[in-house]
Amino acid sequence: MSDKTPEISVIVPVYNVEKYLPQCLDSILGSTFKDIEVILVDDCGKDNSRAICDEYAAKDKRVRVISNPHNMGLSASRNNGFDKARGKYISFIDSDDFIDVTMYEKLYNAMEREKVDMAGCNAWSYEEENKNIIEYLDVKKDIKTSYEKLGNRIYGGAFHVWRFLFKRELLQDVRFDIIPFEDSVFMLKLYPKLGDIYLLAEPLYFYRRHRNTLSVQRHKRNFETLKIRDIVVESFNKNPRADIIRDEFWLWYTNNLTGFYDLIPQEMQGEFAEEVRKILPYSFYQYFIDKIERSFHKCYLFDCIPLLTVRKYEGKKYIKLFGKIPLYKVKTYYK
Repeated sequence: MSDKTPEISVIVPVYNVEKYLPQCLDSILGSTFKDIEVILVDDCGKDNSRAICDEYAAKDKRVRVISNPHNMGLSASRNNGFDKARGKYISFIDSDDFIDVTMYEKLYNAMEREKVDMAGCNAWSYEEENKNIIEYLDVKKDIKTSYEKLGNRIYGGAFHVWRFLFKRELLQDVRFDIIPFEDSVFMLKLYPKLGDIYLLAEPLYFYRRHRNTLSVQRHKRNFETLKIRDIVVESFNKNPRADIIRDEFWLWYTNNLTGFYDLIPQEMQGEFAEEVRKILPYSFYQYFIDKIERSFHKCYLFDCIPLLTVRKYEGKKYIKLFGKIPLYKVKTYYK
């Protein structure tokens, strides 16, 4: 390892990605910007990923491999990698994704030229050689902007950490929480610290979508999505600057909870809705209920008997014709 401080530290958590890891590392190490260090955080997987990490470290002195004491997950791996990073700027790359070889050169030049706290780019949604642009904030051309100027638009843009280059000191007291939506909560804590931001319209990151993988599994783990509420409230209370995105954050969160509701097994939906009622501000809970109601077009009991009406009472849904039967106990068909 060189004693020279690198300009960019690239942190790559690694867990059971032997199929995709070589392409990820080749794209990073093949970057047209050479003054980087790559910190591979071995999260104790069961495949050949660690051996691949060691192979790349042996070939390129810019690569370092560190190990978690046990499987700790994405957030802890990113935190541990940051603790070892030495660079002036910080990047987080997911180990099943890859980048355009010019990404770091273009982001670095923007950071240095514009004197901003953070620079980001558009991305490709990549699935088995097919790709589509994931745009954010309707950026059609390069733009220098700020947290205040973006305001409520900022959470409409799905700000994933992997598409950004961060000024190191910006991250000193910000950690990833071990919860769902770790990127969004991390950025929520980071946004109020931001000065200027530079956004590149060009898509330079390849976000891999796996055809056989669901981002959300249909079991109780979905209830973990409710845990971010306390962290969010604390973040808003700590920094008054966060107020300008308060409504947009709750809207983003409510829309996600509605999506999780549809994915949860029907026997658990009533419990989930009750927990949502406890954590959302009143107006957003009403929005949650209204959005769920609009998703039910036709309901049948036992596959054949049509129900006349569906109504809600005290936050719960009931079938009027058959009395107080919770909606999650009947079959629902989308027409």
